[in-house]
Amino acid sequence: MFHDLLLLSPFNKAEEKAFNEIVSKRNLLVHHAGYYTLQHLKHNTISQELKQRAFKEAIKIDTKEYGEVSDFLFEMAMKFTRESVTAVKKLSEFTSLVEGDVKVKAVEELLQGIWDTLGE
Repeated sequence: MFHDLLLLSPFNKAEEKAFNEIVSKRNLLVHHAGYYTLQHLKHNTISQELKQRAFKEAIKIDTKEYGEVSDFLFEMAMKFTRESVTAVKKLSEFTSLVEGDVKVKAVEELLQGIWDTLGE
């Protein structure tokens, strides 16, 4: 959708891989009580040691991993917002608006609104 609407890609290859791993682990936690499924094992590279324990132990997320995932997702949200605002400002539909238009103000305030909520 990002590419279709704004001609930008939200993830680079490393970010895409990290995000997919987060989503995959999230899906295992939410839908399978944290236990690996055969489908997950087939589609992901997992160590032989982990494969031996896959159906005996559930995934555990420690505080460090939680912090890393949280930081990554926050950075991705900020990146999406910055890049979206930049892309919107380049669109002919935006540049043709008159200064003071509500739409112009909304785009200009988007990043500010995010930073305002961080301070609360």
